[in-house]
Amino acid sequence: MKSIIMLMGLLSTCTTASSIFGNETTSTMQREAQETCSILSLTEMRVGISRGTISRCIDGGNTCSCLDPLSPERGSMDPNLDELWTGAFELNKRDARSATRTRPLDVLLWGDSIIERMRGRDLGQVFDDVRDYLEVYENSFRPLHLRSSRTSNEVQGLALGIGGDRISHLLYRVLNGEMVGGVRSIRTKKKALPPGRTDNPKVFWLLVGTNDLSDDCSREAILVGILNIVMQLRRLRPRATVVVNGILPRESFIFGETINWVNRQLRCYADLFDTTTRTGRLFDEKFDFFDATGLFLNDDRTDVNFEIMPDGLHPSPKGYKIFQEQIRQHVLTLV
Repeated sequence: MKSIIMLMGLLSTCTTASSIFGNETTSTMQREAQETCSILSLTEMRVGISRGTISRCIDGGNTCSCLDPLSPERGSMDPNLDELWTGAFELNKRDARSATRTRPLDVLLWGDSIIERMRGRDLGQVFDDVRDYLEVYENSFRPLHLRSSRTSNEVQGLALGIGGDRISHLLYRVLNGEMVGGVRSIRTKKKALPPGRTDNPKVFWLLVGTNDLSDDCSREAILVGILNIVMQLRRLRPRATVVVNGILPRESFIFGETINWVNRQLRCYADLFDTTTRTGRLFDEKFDFFDATGLFLNDDRTDVNFEIMPDGLHPSPKGYKIFQEQIRQHVLTLV
């Protein structure tokens, strides 16, 4: 209930950025962002989706297969895949528990199949060419079992993804077993928790939303769902930075208009919001946006680069090498 109150307490939008920063001190970047950030307030979207006055579906109704982006959902959208989904979830929970027995993670990457395939598997099933994926992954993110002294340019990370997951599925996983160190906020009612229990991981990296597009979810539903997860993580781990990776481009720019709109608004919140509500600060300097779109486009930017994104959705090992190196470099600026 508190999280809902906190989310509904955010009364401003990116269109009010000038009142937050002041007209005289607003930078060129902020002014440019204001021009593209004309959206409903997060409160209006949250209430509207809950009451049905803002549709979860792009057709203006609520009869599509789009899940409520604010309600945790367990299992696969396909009942025939529930057993595989549960197996993948158990693998992720095991890996999250293992992470607590090592030094704190620099980054925990959360998402759908695009994140899961970093480790050469989908719905927990290992690919035939898993070694190609794992070699890239282990070179990018220091494996957890290595405990020797580290160099300054190494990043210790863990990727927890499940193929086919929607925003609601990731929300469920965050709250039900995949959080490194367990679901606990920095303070209890009695006293602050020991610092060591709230510094792991240092960075959350989120990449989710592309599967919701396939369910005909409205752009507002996708945006609010992602921001809700950000809010949950900021509440549970206020010392950590949350990086939202923009939704990646897809073959023939399918869903391109919605992807571009959602990504612009996510950047808007990350760049312009420094908002304090009655229940605490939600979006501040520890909320960041990362745009990987350009990494996956061909030279003339007319479609995705099929050499590194052969199915028009998932990177190849070569694509992951490029992508994960950019993630690693960005994480190094945050830890």
